Amino acid sequence: MPIKRSEAFGEAFKQRKKNEEEVGFIESALAGVATGVINIPKGFASLGAELIDLGLGTETAASVEKFFDDLNPFDDEAEARTIGRITTALTQIAPLGVFGAVRGAAMAPRIKTAAGNLAKRALQAKQTGKYFGTLDFGRKVAAGGAKFVGKNAKVTGAVVGSGVGEAIVSDEDIGTLGDMLRGTSLEGAALTMMDRESKEGREEAYRRLMNRVKFGTEGALFNLGLVGIGKGIQALRTPPEKGLIEYSNYGAFGTTSLGKVYQKYLRYGLSPQGTGTKATLELKQGALSSQDAVEFLAKKEIDRFDKALKDVFPAIEDTYFTGGKKVPSAQAEKLFLKDVQEIMQPTKGTQESILNQAKRDLAFEIDPDTGLRRLKNPIADDVDLFKVQDYTITKGGKLDELLKKVSQTGADSEPLKNAILNFRSSVDSMSARILSRGLPEELSKTIQRQIGGYLTTEYQMFNNLNPLYKYKPTDEIKNKAKKMLVNDKIKFETTKRIKELQNQGASFDEVANFRLSQKDVAKIKNQAQDEYDIFLKKKSLDDVLEELPDGTKVPVKDQIVGKPPTKEIAKQEIDAISINPSILKDKVLKPWQELLAGKITDPRYTFISTVGKQSNLNYTLKYMDEINKLGSTGPNKFIFNGADDLVESGLARNTEEALDLLKDTNKFKQVPIKYLEEAPTGLSALEGKYVRAPIYDAVFDTANNLLNNNLAGQIYKYSILGPKAVTQVAKTVLSFVTHMRNFLSAGSFALANGAAFPNYGDIDVLFRGKGALPVKDLTFGRVFNTKEFDEVVENFYARGLRRGIFQSQTQIGEFKRVFRDFTTLTPGQVDAKVTRGLFNVKDRVTKLYGKIQDAYVAEDDFWKGITFNLERNRFNKVFDDYKINASNFRQVLEGNEQAVKALGSNGKKLSEFIQTSVQRDFDSVTKQFNGTFDDFLDEVSANLVRNQVPNYAYIGRAGRALRLSPFGNFIAFPLEIFRTGNNIITQGIKEINSGVPEIVKLGHKRLISFGATVGAVPNALRETGKALNNVTEDEMEALKRYVPEWSENSTLIPVGRDKKGYLRYLDFSYSNAYDVLTRPVQSVYNAIAQGANTEESMKEAAGKGMMTAAKELLKPFAEESIFTQALTESVFGRGRGKNGSLIYSPEDDTFIKIRKSMAHVAESFKPGTFDQLVRFSKSAVGASDKYGRSFPIKDEVFGLLGYRPLGVDPERGLKFKTSALNKKLRQDRALFTSPLLRGGRITPEDIVEGYKYSEARRFYNLKEAYKDVNAARELGMSDASIERELKSRPGLKREIIRNLMDGVFTPQEPTDFFKRRVAEINENLNRQEGVSVPNPYDKAETIIDRLINKNVRINLGDESKSLSDIDLPKQSLFDTKIQTPPVITAPINPSLINTKPADISPQSGLTENEEALLSNPLDKLIRQRQRNKTV
Repeated sequence: MPIKRSEAFGEAFKQRKKNEEEVGFIESALAGVATGVINIPKGFASLGAELIDLGLGTETAASVEKFFDDLNPFDDEAEARTIGRITTALTQIAPLGVFGAVRGAAMAPRIKTAAGNLAKRALQAKQTGKYFGTLDFGRKVAAGGAKFVGKNAKVTGAVVGSGVGEAIVSDEDIGTLGDMLRGTSLEGAALTMMDRESKEGREEAYRRLMNRVKFGTEGALFNLGLVGIGKGIQALRTPPEKGLIEYSNYGAFGTTSLGKVYQKYLRYGLSPQGTGTKATLELKQGALSSQDAVEFLAKKEIDRFDKALKDVFPAIEDTYFTGGKKVPSAQAEKLFLKDVQEIMQPTKGTQESILNQAKRDLAFEIDPDTGLRRLKNPIADDVDLFKVQDYTITKGGKLDELLKKVSQTGADSEPLKNAILNFRSSVDSMSARILSRGLPEELSKTIQRQIGGYLTTEYQMFNNLNPLYKYKPTDEIKNKAKKMLVNDKIKFETTKRIKELQNQGASFDEVANFRLSQKDVAKIKNQAQDEYDIFLKKKSLDDVLEELPDGTKVPVKDQIVGKPPTKEIAKQEIDAISINPSILKDKVLKPWQELLAGKITDPRYTFISTVGKQSNLNYTLKYMDEINKLGSTGPNKFIFNGADDLVESGLARNTEEALDLLKDTNKFKQVPIKYLEEAPTGLSALEGKYVRAPIYDAVFDTANNLLNNNLAGQIYKYSILGPKAVTQVAKTVLSFVTHMRNFLSAGSFALANGAAFPNYGDIDVLFRGKGALPVKDLTFGRVFNTKEFDEVVENFYARGLRRGIFQSQTQIGEFKRVFRDFTTLTPGQVDAKVTRGLFNVKDRVTKLYGKIQDAYVAEDDFWKGITFNLERNRFNKVFDDYKINASNFRQVLEGNEQAVKALGSNGKKLSEFIQTSVQRDFDSVTKQFNGTFDDFLDEVSANLVRNQVPNYAYIGRAGRALRLSPFGNFIAFPLEIFRTGNNIITQGIKEINSGVPEIVKLGHKRLISFGATVGAVPNALRETGKALNNVTEDEMEALKRYVPEWSENSTLIPVGRDKKGYLRYLDFSYSNAYDVLTRPVQSVYNAIAQGANTEESMKEAAGKGMMTAAKELLKPFAEESIFTQALTESVFGRGRGKNGSLIYSPEDDTFIKIRKSMAHVAESFKPGTFDQLVRFSKSAVGASDKYGRSFPIKDEVFGLLGYRPLGVDPERGLKFKTSALNKKLRQDRALFTSPLLRGGRITPEDIVEGYKYSEARRFYNLKEAYKDVNAARELGMSDASIERELKSRPGLKREIIRNLMDGVFTPQEPTDFFKRRVAEINENLNRQEGVSVPNPYDKAETIIDRLINKNVRINLGDESKSLSDIDLPKQSLFDTKIQTPPVITAPINPSLINTKPADISPQSGLTENEEALLSNPLDKLIRQRQRNKTV
């Protein structure tokens, strides 16, 4: 009969299960607290009793503990649930541990003195010459330890004190982490493993006291580890305010060092600001966000143009072109757009600018400090200098003629006119903003002259969006361009020769009749072909334009002091730190080049490309200027003008020392004055200055460009990184279910920030249209064009972009970043091509993808908009209550005494709070805010959203580096969950500590909402599911053994049962954004819960849980990506996937294996929506899949919302588990046989140790298999079904199946083959070496037999049981001295040799030595039998 779990674990298990169903979660937790309180005096009393028992040999400790146990009325309730056991342990240990730590820390002065004395003695010993004596090592250790303890006296005292406190209240039920090694091959090394074998009298007292010492020692070491981890986390959470000052040179190799790598990618790599400061980070992100806002508004202008064009074009299509035959519709539109392009970008001599002359006359001044020319009246970033009314339509001009033709058809030309003029005014206004920054005079005048007609020139050849698709001109264009080039060269050469003839005095007829020879023409054609071929290889427009007349490249200067002059600077770094004004200059190719390169004449594309490049230049200039102001003054100064500045700042004693510092690239880097010979100086406020090296790297975001600098990088980029990104897109952006889950899960960010417990104002924002409806219009309305933006909604979205809260979805940010590794296009150009189907069908597919991607971003933007409005509403109310408004907010921010006093008693606290609540547009030194009161409110709210809702822009350097690895899926998201989760808690604590009652309430609400969202809501849903479906906790634990690996530590919600009675469930973690935070905790909790059912000690179970938690924590970063997993499974998996699924059969021929492997890899690229559609189609017709699974339509509908119910199939699961068990048992056997059958000499000890280790692993694996069997029973499988599934997989012996069903274990005897091979190997070695060594197995067999006999039918269900060990026999029994043949020497006198045999006792049948050495009766019996056999 099988052993039931109740039989295996005893009555305590049955009672616990009964109590669990009767005792509630809260009740058990509170009972645990009460039990822990009672256990504190119990610990003191039992400690005293144990000391008495040790001295007197009594057993009073047991009666003392029984007294307290009888006294405690809460014990059963506390033990009923896992939470009760946890609160018992925490309440019991924490107070004494904390008290001990406090008292220990208070003794720091004494500890420091004692440590100092010890170190002094060591020094004296060294001086007297005794230091290097026999105790040299010990004295060195003592001296080093004393030095460490003295330096960390407070920590040492606290750690030791906490260990003493915990030892007093130690509890064997809680146990130690060392208990994890019980029953393993490392059991002997488990110094803190508790001794659980009860004894009597003094031995029992000693056992208990030693367990206390182990408990306290481990507690102290564990607390020391916590201190170290805490300090590490604190360092990661709060990087130095002044940033990293210099890089470490520790472990230098090449141009870097281990210390530098550690600092960049670990110590500072996880924080958003990296090696810089929060201020430098926000200045950079502010510049990038402002560009996003400009490009968004530009795209809205394109939308208006498209709408106007769509309204009028059908009416004018037939009449607009009157020069001849009617052209196809698509060609007609291209010609129309070309005309609009020429209106916006008039060529010289064709038409005067349509901008009024009065508006072109701008007032300028020269900055006395910098000598730069700038506008007298600076223009704010969100203000357009030029309006539509500032442009005059010249009568008879091209725009006038175009609009007339539109009007003549009866169509309304006004929207089209406004759209064209808005294009023009937007570009001109951006030019004016650039002029406000201050530029070198010549460049400033050039930009001023171009206002009214400037647009960049773009070419298809250099603006490819798809890296796998290269623009290819048609053969007709190629031939035409080549002909143009040859004619130009012939014309040039002919003109040149004629001039030479004229200079030589040739006659008129000679000049008039001159023709190039056929040889000259052939030579020119060859030159033209070479020039043509070279042009086609150009990768960018700059490559063409930066070429000198002799064909060489314009040189790039090496800029960083201290760098080897021969080392080229990566282009990415050049782009990061240089300002390139060439976008404002005409980039005109030769006519044949323009034709070949495919000049773009679509005004929509050139408009957004122009605005994108202009905004990039504008905000880069602003960023450089603000960085210069931030870093050039103040206590945290990091920018220096040179050596003298370093000396004046006190960082160097003299000029020579300062110059040495500036040459050290670990300390400083110099910003180059210019790169290209043609580039003007004076553009950047940082030119020529020295910046602290770590802050330089953070400010300019410099990075290695390995992916593009060598062939290996290129291969990796296209073979691994590209497919990795595509598969991730397929499983997210192209999955409808993921879209729904993305939208619903993103709502938890609003809930976690206080929306879970809304007040009246919050409800107004959430449900009454004040916040939710406009947000809906600006997100989903933007994507699906369901509502045309009005000015208010459009400006709101632009404000959000400018503040960095919109279009920051983490997964999309990761995809875009990967895409940037494949292309050199600017974000504006990318967006232009993504949102416009310009050239071919492929781009129209790209346009469709752009819409789907926009929807993915909109789902995230919706909740960010809601959260932004919630925070703005809350703080606006607080400011209203304190009468803070547009008239006084600046004074309050500055801390103006009069303004603060007017706020009342909390005025100073409120002023200090809001000073730390704004980052962008705020000078933390002068306390000045650059903006209006509305801007201030926006920044207070946006600062919270940026830091408390995941945002790709805030991924640290380490996260960006991991993105390039073949491991991890969507690495940015878990990193952001950790960051923002921490920030929510920090913000809540900050608000509670503000001292402002209204803000204190916000803090309490924030923390409660966060706790409810992260922990309470998932658990409440789980408990509700259990109650509604009559599911026990035991079933839930069993369920976790049969769900997929990724769901083992998920929050599982039971939703019913299938026809067989098996559970159906929802994996709530799949849709829980904060699951990455709770999963490690859930792992520990699950392990403790399982430990409660198997009588493991709590720390033993918690230790196992922590190992699982660490695995869960690292999983998003360390596991293979979707693509690389499929690739490695196909190449190295030998036909099996990671989950055991069959990829191909070993019997398949090679080509079939290759085809199936390729199909498996291709499967990873399949969009998630595809599987959903397949299931829907099957559910519609009632069909099943190849595994016999059906898909109820109800489940599939819920699946669309991201909550598809799943079923557990223990029958199918048991098949996979049986296969895995078979493999493990084979491996366990190999652990024993493989090392021993290699052919070398082995000893009996080797055989016994190998056997014990092998059987210990086998015992562990069969224990786990028995848990699977019991879990299958709990889930409803009958014993007959379980046995059938176990037998269904070949290889599992019947004896093992019987034992599993019975829940017992018996060690396996070594096989006859093993015994025979050991004997053969030994005989062969004896012959080779000329010796006579006995067969080692003969002596090992005795011990192995004893091991087997002692461990027959061990209960697999009892976790307290382990594979019993037997001490190895005395060395005499394992004497394996080599017996050499006798050496013939001179005769020996027999009288000198004692030949008397050892006396054998007639009573025992053993010699005197055997009587002494063999203490175990079984050992004696075996020896007696051996002697009888010999006789």
